[in-house]
Amino acid sequence: MTGYKLVWPKSCRDQCKKILSNYSIGKSGAVDGIKEGITNSNYFLKTSISEYVLTIFEDDNVNLDFCLNYMEHLARKSIPCPQPIQTNSNSSYILYDKKKLAIFSKLKGQTVSNAKITNEMCSQVGKVLAQMHMYSEDFKKNFSGVRNRDWFLNTYNKVQCELNKENSSLLDEEIKRYLNYNCRELPTGIIHSDLFRDNVMFQKNTLTGVLDFYYACNGYFIYDLAITVNDWCTNSTYKIDHDKQKSLIGAYEQVRRLKDIEKKEWNTMLRFASLRFWLSRLNDQLFPTDGDLTTVLDPDHFKNILKDRKNYSDKLE
Repeated sequence: MTGYKLVWPKSCRDQCKKILSNYSIGKSGAVDGIKEGITNSNYFLKTSISEYVLTIFEDDNVNLDFCLNYMEHLARKSIPCPQPIQTNSNSSYILYDKKKLAIFSKLKGQTVSNAKITNEMCSQVGKVLAQMHMYSEDFKKNFSGVRNRDWFLNTYNKVQCELNKENSSLLDEEIKRYLNYNCRELPTGIIHSDLFRDNVMFQKNTLTGVLDFYYACNGYFIYDLAITVNDWCTNSTYKIDHDKQKSLIGAYEQVRRLKDIEKKEWNTMLRFASLRFWLSRLNDQLFPTDGDLTTVLDPDHFKNILKDRKNYSDKLE
């Protein structure tokens, strides 16, 4: 596992054996890398007892205790999310070669491509997002998140000088709008903050898993909904698919009704959600991390979504 690249001859088997010595989940078998990881490196791990997912956390800023505790809280509420396997010393993760590493239960199902998203899938995503928001009310821990206001400002300062005039002008305008925003009336709680298609699993068109809680934090519920809609309900021309949005938000509101102030701020939240992922992808492209199985995605995708949302004027009913 040199540099955490599980290349699976003897050296890798030896390192897996060392990792598994911290657990009681059987002897090591096959290990296969999962290429979809954006921030962390993930591997399917098969042992003599069962199948798991091994995650190496490439971002030192992740509040792993908070994230894992929140996942355990949601699982007790019957939200289908991976559960961290406890080590022999009753911990949810270990330190291995100076990085945090955890092993999780493997959920059934697979993620879906944009072309295969149905209105019914969007409904199920909206419902589970609302349930997570409701269940956050009795989760007593707090965390400002790794994508907080300081991150926006610091990342802007890193990438801004690397951009062309057009992109720099757009980023300047949007970051000023974000940094000057404050709406104390918006409902808040723990948000997932990354409920993209690659973080939701389906089996036979039924939602079977919610993944990747490592950006979970305190935030506006409506911002979390905007993040989700921007991914699940955006068509190939970067515009909102209104049928999918109606299905997702309609199912959300069957569990948790939106406040008038949330509906009023909807367009602003769509812009902030677009800005966040444009900024993070710019940062990943310009300053890539060294994770072996992390993927750099095209920043222009969210730049184009942001440009569309700037001119988006439809209101939520």
